[in-house]
Amino acid sequence: MLVAPYKWISLAISMLVILVCQTVFAESQKQTDKEKFPWVNPVPTIEELTNGKIATGSKVTPGNVESVKDLMPAGMYNLTVDGAEWIVNPHTPSEELIIPALVEYTHKYAGQADIKPDGSVYAKDGGAWYGGFPIMHPKNGLEVMSNWLYRDHDNLDEWGNTQWIDGEGRPYKEIIPHLRFVFTASRVCINPVREDPAFLGELRREVLVFEAPYDLKGVSVLNIFYQDQSRLPDAYAYVPVLRRVQRLSTAQRDDSLDGSDLRNVNLNLFNDPLSLWDFKLVAQKPMLSVISRDNPENSGDEKYVPRIKGKYREGAKVELRDTFVIEATPKEGTVDRIYSKMTLYIDAATYTTWWGDYDDSQGKLWVSGVHPRKRTEGECGNYVELTAVEYFNHQSGNSFNLDMTYATKNLPEDELNAEMLNTQFLQKQGR
Repeated sequence: MLVAPYKWISLAISMLVILVCQTVFAESQKQTDKEKFPWVNPVPTIEELTNGKIATGSKVTPGNVESVKDLMPAGMYNLTVDGAEWIVNPHTPSEELIIPALVEYTHKYAGQADIKPDGSVYAKDGGAWYGGFPIMHPKNGLEVMSNWLYRDHDNLDEWGNTQWIDGEGRPYKEIIPHLRFVFTASRVCINPVREDPAFLGELRREVLVFEAPYDLKGVSVLNIFYQDQSRLPDAYAYVPVLRRVQRLSTAQRDDSLDGSDLRNVNLNLFNDPLSLWDFKLVAQKPMLSVISRDNPENSGDEKYVPRIKGKYREGAKVELRDTFVIEATPKEGTVDRIYSKMTLYIDAATYTTWWGDYDDSQGKLWVSGVHPRKRTEGECGNYVELTAVEYFNHQSGNSFNLDMTYATKNLPEDELNAEMLNTQFLQKQGR
C-alpha cells in the first residue's frame, strides 16, 4: 500500500528535474545568443504576448488572428483573414540559423566599416568590405539596409516549380526558373575569401534561367551588382530564338516578370541599389516571422505544396523573432516608381528579409511578398534555406507561388563560381 505514493513522489521529482534542466538550457541559449548576437533583442513567448490566447504549437487562423494582429505585417493579417493559417513554432536560437563565419567576421571587424551616405560599404583600407555585418548596432534604416547587403554568403543554387494563380485559386500558368548567385566580394567561407580579384568593384552576380515551359526554355538573364550603391546594376539577356545576348536597360526596375506581380525591384523582396530609396527604421520588435526551424516543402512525388483555397500553403510555420521594420520610399528626384512605399521585415539575427508589403501610387496596400525559410546545414554550417517564393495581389486576388525543388548555399568553388556567370554562359542555355 505504500509503494504507489513513493512512485508518485519519484515521478514528481523526475519531472521537476526535467523542468529545471529545460529552464537551465533555455537560459544558457539566451546567454549564448546575447554574447554572439548583442544586436538581437530577446523575444517573449507567444503565450506571454497574447495572455494565453495563442499557444506554441497551435494555429493562427481567421478565427483568432485578432489576438496577434500587432505581431504581423499588414499583408499577413489580410491573408489570414482571407483563410491563410500559420502553425506557431517555438523560437529558434539565432546561432542555429546563421553560418558561424558571418558571426565571426561581424565581431572580428566591428568598427572597421566605412559607410558612405548612399549605403555603400568599404573597409577602412578602401577595399571591399571584409564580410559579416558592417554595423554591430544599426541605429537607422540605412544602417540596417547596409547590413542587409551582406546577409548572404558566398554562393547559392536554387530552382523550383512556379504557378500563376488567379483570384479564384486556379493555376493558369507554370514555369521552372533556375537561379545561380555568387558573391564576388565580402566572401567569408568559400575561396577566394573577401574579394575575387577577377571581379574588383562588383558585389555579386546572378543568372536566372527559365527551364520550362518550352516557349521560355533557355531564356536567361545575367545581373551584375556593384559595391557602389549609387551605380545601377548591369543586365544582359539571352533569348534563344534571337540567338544573341542583348544588354538590358536596368533603369526599368519595376517591369513585371512575365505578367506576374513579381518585379525586378522586389526580387529578394528588395533588389535595388540603396541609393534609390530613403529608409526609415520604424521599429525593432518581436513579430511572427516565416523564418523558422522548419517549413513545408514539395515532396518528391508532388511539384507543389498543398494549398488552402489554392493559394496559401498548408502547414505553414511561423515563430516569434526579433524583427527590423523598415519603410522605404522613392528618393526625391528619382524617376517615378510603381510603389509609393515598401515595408520590409528583416530578421534581426540574420538580416534576411522574410516579408515585404508594397503600396500602390495611392498609398493602398497592393502586393505582399513572402519568403518562408527553414533551418538547414551546408558546406559552411547551418543557415536559413528558402522553401518558397510567394507574391499575393491584395487588389486582384491573384498570386505567384514558387515551391523550391532544390536550394543550396556555399557550393565548392569548382561547382559554382563567378567565372561561370557571364554572357557566354547565357548562350549555352539555349534550347
